[in-house]
Amino acid sequence: MQTVAPLRREPDLIGRTAERSRLARAVQEARTGPARLLVLGETGIGRSSLLATAVDDARQQGFRVLAGSGTSLPGCALLRRLVTPLMSVADRLPDSLRTPLHGLVSGTDDAAVRDPGTLHGAVSSLVREAARDRPLALVIDDVQSAGQGSLDLLAFLGHRLTSEHILLLFAARGLLPPEQLDTDLPVHHVGPLSVTEATVLLARQPSPPRGWIRGEILRHAGGNPRAVIELAHSAAGGDHRPRQGFGLTVPARIRRAHTARIEELPAKTRRVLLVAAAAEDRGDLQAVLSAAGADLADCGPAEDAALITIVGHRICFRDPTVRLACYSDASEHDRRQAHRALAAFPSHDAGRRAWHLANAAEEPGEDVALLLETAAAVACRQGRHVEAAGALERAADCTSDAGRSARRCARAALLAARGGHHAWCRQLWERVRDLTGDPALLGVATAAAGQHLPLHEPASASVLPIGRLLDSGLQDRGVAMALASAAGMAALVTGDAAMRAALAGIVERAESLPVRTALGDELCPGPADAAVAASVRSIGDPGGWQRTQDADPGLHEPQSGRAELIRLLSVGTASWMADGPTVASGYLRRAVQLLREDNAVGAHPFAFVMLLDALADCGLWREAAAVQAEATDVAAAGGLPVLGRAVAAQGIALQVLRGDVAAAQQALATLDPWSNRAEDDNPMVRCLVHRAAGRVHAAAGDHALACRHYLAMFGPDGEPEHFAWSYRAVAELARSAAKANRHGPALRVLHRVRRSAGSAPSAHRAVLIDRAAALLAVDDEHAVESALHAAATGHTGGERPHDQAVAMVDYADWLRARRRFVDARPLLRAAHDTFARIGATHDAGIARELLRATGVSLRGTVEGFALLTPQQQFIAKLAAQGLSNRAIADRLVLSPRTVGSHLYQIYPKLGVVSRRQLPDVISE
Repeated sequence: MQTVAPLRREPDLIGRTAERSRLARAVQEARTGPARLLVLGETGIGRSSLLATAVDDARQQGFRVLAGSGTSLPGCALLRRLVTPLMSVADRLPDSLRTPLHGLVSGTDDAAVRDPGTLHGAVSSLVREAARDRPLALVIDDVQSAGQGSLDLLAFLGHRLTSEHILLLFAARGLLPPEQLDTDLPVHHVGPLSVTEATVLLARQPSPPRGWIRGEILRHAGGNPRAVIELAHSAAGGDHRPRQGFGLTVPARIRRAHTARIEELPAKTRRVLLVAAAAEDRGDLQAVLSAAGADLADCGPAEDAALITIVGHRICFRDPTVRLACYSDASEHDRRQAHRALAAFPSHDAGRRAWHLANAAEEPGEDVALLLETAAAVACRQGRHVEAAGALERAADCTSDAGRSARRCARAALLAARGGHHAWCRQLWERVRDLTGDPALLGVATAAAGQHLPLHEPASASVLPIGRLLDSGLQDRGVAMALASAAGMAALVTGDAAMRAALAGIVERAESLPVRTALGDELCPGPADAAVAASVRSIGDPGGWQRTQDADPGLHEPQSGRAELIRLLSVGTASWMADGPTVASGYLRRAVQLLREDNAVGAHPFAFVMLLDALADCGLWREAAAVQAEATDVAAAGGLPVLGRAVAAQGIALQVLRGDVAAAQQALATLDPWSNRAEDDNPMVRCLVHRAAGRVHAAAGDHALACRHYLAMFGPDGEPEHFAWSYRAVAELARSAAKANRHGPALRVLHRVRRSAGSAPSAHRAVLIDRAAALLAVDDEHAVESALHAAATGHTGGERPHDQAVAMVDYADWLRARRRFVDARPLLRAAHDTFARIGATHDAGIARELLRATGVSLRGTVEGFALLTPQQQFIAKLAAQGLSNRAIADRLVLSPRTVGSHLYQIYPKLGVVSRRQLPDVISE
């Protein structure tokens, strides 16, 4: 690679899927002809990092890359830097073209000024000649800052390219292309990061801020990556309690970058900028001008200074750092005046008016606290939970009454948890605990924290003081039901036997409480009580869910508002506990969608783990991959390392199922199941990690190591490590143990799993146990065949297609070992068809090889059948049913000879040699 000047890049490019795809497409286009693209975006948005990824992509595809920046390169300086590395091919050009090129490179002849046309032609010829050897990429960042001579040449090149393998890739600051470039140049605008992406970026900083300040950084950075990074660095180690105004310490670098230009503006223009900054992104142009006592002409100097742009009826700052500088440079008196003027504008809603009045107050007090509560209520209704929580915590600081302060902190904790800010929720919980002994308020804060504490901290710190709160006089039924839900979640995540045993008693006590309050209903509305109780009981007794459904069919009746979200989560959890992945995935999918619509996707993190497992069981792997990616972001954004390892393990297991074993092996090396870090995992995560590792090694053929990982999901005596996760791998353990000749440990585990399942296990658990027993058995062939047959046919309705297909392969392999090829073929064919349909490429390959071993060719597959025309498919199906050529001809109004000709073409496509083999390769 030839590099003119290094491009700046961020160490980890987060998000930007559309942008990277567009750049990759431009590189691909340049392999067959010329390609041009201009990337536009505000300062700090990530243009340089995106160009750096394009440079890497072009280099990997064999391009000769000339990359650089137009910053501080006047005149033809950039042009000179571009031409110099290409002079090795200048000898191929005529003297008339080499002369101006040598003059340009040496700097002794200003040909660009004297005869720009000749120089442009010479450079164009040089670039074309260099592209003959291999594709050429010219990548220029900050092209708007390049000298006029260089810009003229780049425009000339863009017009002259016809069939050359040349990529012209430019990046410029701003919303509009530089005037000197082609007006028809393809443009891609780089927008801000999504809220989730910005949150992930913030969480990856060296000292990521927690609490209210994190939400403020995300809000004021506006999705600008550089703003997120710099504000995070400035907030490290500071006071993170809510404050008046923006409440952020604006880094000196940001202020220095803009202060000089701001101070040069007229006084009225500066006031317009201050009012626009105070309005954030919610004030329209008329409101800002009216509050500033200005008119549209007063915006002109700021536009000329490239600080703002008028877009429609809004004032848009060039980037978020300009807005921060405009606000932080003003005096406190001027800021309060700006907020007071905005509050007086009639078009503002009650929440914005209250927020501006609170920021206009000179001293905090109960009147300010009431204004902030009003602003929080409006923000909450609009799904701005983090902003609402910040307003409530600030309101709590405005009053000296401990009871009022505790109530506001408790509600703030609830909203912080809803916004996915779990560390902040924990801080607010601790504040409530320090402020009051009121069991209702302590219950609200504890319930808010309880949905995530088991995923945020080691199991030993996750046992919540539920019983103590109930014993202390708690009367609010809604709060108590929310606490019961939190206790159930802690028991499910940690697998703690004592907590599971206590769940039924906790639910009974909660159901007996007579009082309902507004705060309790915000946690758990009355219509959701039955679903919550059923969910918690199912964690203590998974087998009792079916009895509960039969006794209360109203659990499946839709509710409204928050009650419906809680019902979906609760019934989805209970269905998952009862081994019903189809029902569970339906409920949990709808619940997660409601959380997305409410901007509260991080409020119930364990829902992702259950949804992922249910989707994987149902064979919905593409959807599962999308959910896994979203859950990974939620874990990173919420600072939930336990959740991150759990969904990473599920992602690895999913990669194995989809046949990407190499990628799974690479990901497993990062997860490292035997590391010191893994020792801190709770039982749920340990089981997920070791199951994923077992699948990876089994797929790679190392069944001894796979067996070791599966055994790690159980204790030394075979006791399950986790009541809900360990047993799921018992058939996989038996499969690997049989292949590795480690029957003893696996049989010990099987005995314990059978005992822990009780007298009435779920149908799925019973099938897994019987299948494992059959795989480990060495005698009593009749019983073994009966169990294998039951497993191969026992997943009714195709609820677990992959499990059933694997069971078919196990049974067919057992039959094949006894030379019962005719019996094995239909099982292998059906298994292969299932694997091919759900995308299990690795397992489909195994089924094909086993089919070949029974005498059916590799082409006897779903893919081969798809190669047939519709008429040939119909003929093949009729022939597989036993119809003769004449019978088929009569049905299709064809001649028997024509049918025979079709069959002659069908056989090789299906990999068979006669019609007797057709039933083995064609599904009815």
